[in-house]
Amino acid sequence: MAIAFINPFTEGVEFTSPLVFMFSHYALFAAGLILGYTLLSAKRRVWVVGVIVAVVWHIPQPFALSAGIPSFRAIEEATMILGGLLMGSNIKTMKQVTKLTLTALWVVGDTALSVLFIGEPTLYSHPTIAYSPYESSGFPITGVAMVLWMNAVLIYLVYTYVKKVNATILKAHGA
Repeated sequence: MAIAFINPFTEGVEFTSPLVFMFSHYALFAAGLILGYTLLSAKRRVWVVGVIVAVVWHIPQPFALSAGIPSFRAIEEATMILGGLLMGSNIKTMKQVTKLTLTALWVVGDTALSVLFIGEPTLYSHPTIAYSPYESSGFPITGVAMVLWMNAVLIYLVYTYVKKVNATILKAHGA
């Protein structure tokens, strides 16, 4: 998954497309999350660092720095994977309410970012931030794609949860 976004071709496209750049964030964080979940198990709340990393790279100035300057891009990519790794390493030890809260906060945060991309794209684009490589016209489609992606992820999470609950109910009733 991360390989799809860390290669010369995609890296080049990320300097011109906020859509590809934003989806690289999802892929890198998810790759770290999966690795952290499968390989590690942390009891301390290191997921907080993962949340901070994800939030910081979506503030207009850091976002533009990592979008337009290769050295910042390398830092952003490494820390997004690390943030996902820290988050993933805590999932097994998290309470259900924490998982639900973090998921809800992700949806709220990504929805807010989508609204900004659609309604105020100049906040992240070249006219406002000199080192941003993006034109404001690329942000509305990015915001719409983010909403579609979030809905797909939420459908998957709800489906997985319902399937698990259903299996538990059937097992309890001896079916």
